Order: sequence, then C-alpha cells, then structure tokens
Amino acid sequence: MNIAREVSTRSTCDRKFVGAVIARDKSILATGYNGSIRGLPHCDDEGHLMEDGHCVRTVHAEANAIAQAARHGARIEGAAIYVTASPCWGCFRLIANAGIDRICFGEFYRDPRIFDVATRLGIELVDMSDGTSAEGGVVKQDGRTSAEGGVVKQDGRTSAEGGVVKQDGRTSAEGGVVKRRDAPSEPGPKAVP
Repeated sequence: MNIAREVSTRSTCDRKFVGAVIARDKSILATGYNGSIRGLPHCDDEGHLMEDGHCVRTVHAEANAIAQAARHGARIEGAAIYVTASPCWGCFRLIANAGIDRICFGEFYRDPRIFDVATRLGIELVDMSDGTSAEGGVVKQDGRTSAEGGVVKQDGRTSAEGGVVKQDGRTSAEGGVVKRRDAPSEPGPKAVP
C-alpha cells in the first residue's frame, strides 16, 4: 500500500489523489494514478471538467493501471490491486472483468455495491484503513469489526452475513469463495506493496 500511496502523488487532479498498484507473487505488474487521457491537458493545466459534481477529465487510477498492464502485455488475471481508495462502481467492474481477485484499499470511497458483488464473484476485499468501518459491508484488516453485506475477515477468525471469505482460503460460506495461492502461514496482514 505504501507504493500505491507514493504513486498517488503523481495524480494530476487535485480533487482526489489516488494511486493503484497491480501485483502478483510479490512483483509489481503495473501502476496507475488519476490523470487525463494520454496526450490531453490535465486538470493541473486547464482546470477541472465537471459533470454531476465529479471531475471527468481524469481516468481513474485503477483504470490507468489496467491500461498500463494491457499496453505492456502484463497478464493480471489472478493478481491483486492495491488502491488508496476503494474503487468506484465503474473501476470495480473493470477490475472484476480483468480477473483481479483481490482488492486492498486504503479508504472507503463511495460505492457500497462493490461489497455485495465482490462476495458474489469471490473477489477478496481488504480494508487497510485505520480500523473504522464503512457502510454496506466492510473488510477489516485487523478482523475486529464488520458490517452487513458480505464481510471478509483478513485474519480468518470470524464471519458475518452475505458470504464469508477467509484469507487463508481454508473455508468459505455461501455467496463467495476465495482461494488464495499464496496464503500466509500465519494469520494476519501479509506484506503488501
């Protein structure tokens, strides 16, 4: 997550600095940050292009990371994405269709739909924020708290409604299963970029 935070400093839209890192087997495959379409002016240059209260001049960090992987021929199926804010609905759909099976995020952004759909698809969500919960079903890194709507406990000790995913991949419940190839030998957070 530290690398994703560093990547976010390259964002060219000052409304939200977001960085994303796609990794598999402890290797970085691609990075991305909020920035304009290649070859077009950035918010830093010409200001924001606002629609419905959102700047639409920029491509989101997650989409840029997936695009970078595609440009360089990096296979990202089965990889993890580390992003400084939880993905919006559009980016979540890109992540799911790209075959990324783990999303680690630094703060909850705005769309709780991702929790239910991730559970149904077997995509692991890991909240790496400061331990506060968000609406709609939250994955807690420390495993201490949860909310409804599909909860993933990173330490694998407890579960909640809506489908359960255990980080170690040993057990699951209705609504979603995640099988980790690189399950840690001990419960708890794994070293992440």
